[in-house]
Amino acid sequence: MRVSQLMIEDVATCCARDSLEDAAATMWDRDVGCLPVIDPTTRRVVGILTDRDICMSAYARNERLASLPVTLAMAHQVTTCRADDTIEEALCIMTRDRVRRVPVLDDLGRVIGVVSIDDIAAGCMRTAEIWPGEVIATLAAVARTGVVRRDQEDTIPGGLRALRRASADPAR
Repeated sequence: MRVSQLMIEDVATCCARDSLEDAAATMWDRDVGCLPVIDPTTRRVVGILTDRDICMSAYARNERLASLPVTLAMAHQVTTCRADDTIEEALCIMTRDRVRRVPVLDDLGRVIGVVSIDDIAAGCMRTAEIWPGEVIATLAAVARTGVVRRDQEDTIPGGLRALRRASADPAR
């Protein structure tokens, strides 16, 4: 089975200059947990923004979403796949990079869909082409987290304390 058979094609996106408030509203309206961030001129993917990215950025900076641009919260490295990739390849990508949702790109790097672990799990229920054990193993790998205590925040590059200090610095 190919990614093209399970991906969602009507993809909501945002631009790096958009506010986090606008991005959150789009996520709410479209009932999605991530938005590929695109360059408005080329329509190529330049990042990805999750609902968690929005929450953590607002928390760390202690500012209103309307005053924060997407570029401050988005991930600049984006895990992607192609429509003709197999579902097994998509699961391997998700496992390797520990992500639940993957933008699907065309040959020019433009978003043509998004495939999620949820889409694959639902597809697993409809066909014998996807082995449930692969889906479970991927979900387990993606869900694996290293919990960081508050006293360890400074040990992580770009940790919450570093973000709070940077946003509180009037020189910035």
